[in-house]
Amino acid sequence: MLASILLAVSLAQAETPDSTWLWTHVALGGGAFPSGAQLDARASVRTPLYETHSFLLADNYAGAGLRAAVTPAYFTGGPRLSIAPVAFFDMDLSGSVVRYFHTPFGPLPFDQLGSGKPDAARALRGDESFADTAFTAAAEPTLKAQVGPVVAFDAWTVEVRHTQKVDGITSPWVYEPYWDLVIAWDDVIIEQQGAVMGMIWKGDGIDRKLWIGATVRHHWAARSTDSSLVVGGVLLARLGHHTLGGPQLIVQVLPYVLDDADMKAGPPNVQAQLSYDFDTPFKR
Repeated sequence: MLASILLAVSLAQAETPDSTWLWTHVALGGGAFPSGAQLDARASVRTPLYETHSFLLADNYAGAGLRAAVTPAYFTGGPRLSIAPVAFFDMDLSGSVVRYFHTPFGPLPFDQLGSGKPDAARALRGDESFADTAFTAAAEPTLKAQVGPVVAFDAWTVEVRHTQKVDGITSPWVYEPYWDLVIAWDDVIIEQQGAVMGMIWKGDGIDRKLWIGATVRHHWAARSTDSSLVVGGVLLARLGHHTLGGPQLIVQVLPYVLDDADMKAGPPNVQAQLSYDFDTPFKR
């Protein structure tokens, strides 16, 4: 997931502007086991919902905008709605069109579950990849808590998706590169990720930031039943004072506990992301 959930939790710790503003986010990320890279850009017009002096209700807002991302395997884009009615809960709702490229990194047909998902196995079948289009709708609720220098979150994603079936392909399953899951052509993907992190440097405003902790992530496809469970460490850092409030670095090292396809002892899933975020108030 390239740490997008963790980034949202980090941003929620900052004070939101007191009038309507433009929030923009640009991130470049990469991963290994499975390998991947992604350029992600988001823009949203946000406005506070109400004024409050309660810390439990602070940083509330509602917003609407667009997101676009490109990887070696696909391009995706679509609208996003965001709401944070209280300090400890937020929700994103989104719809996307995903256009997969005909590259060795794209989708692959699968006749059965349980084998052929690792990078090396898929590379041998690179010529079977195909261009395709998928449509998705997702809800992403997140619960957050903070006690002193310790922050925790529990985040969910529920994504309903339809992948167009390509002429000549009769396989009942397809490999989806973003989720690293073998799924049905029409499927529901569910992800849960939780973490507990210590704030060594809290990183208010544009100050330096260092959060370190542990995280667990489980995702699965409802129809195909393919799933993956990882447990590991996570780091969020901004190592110097910067007038633009970034870049922020997020690194996750996630050894596999469970993977329904080719479960073997091996290297962990590693993800790293650099990002910039801007809050630009509109003139009154």
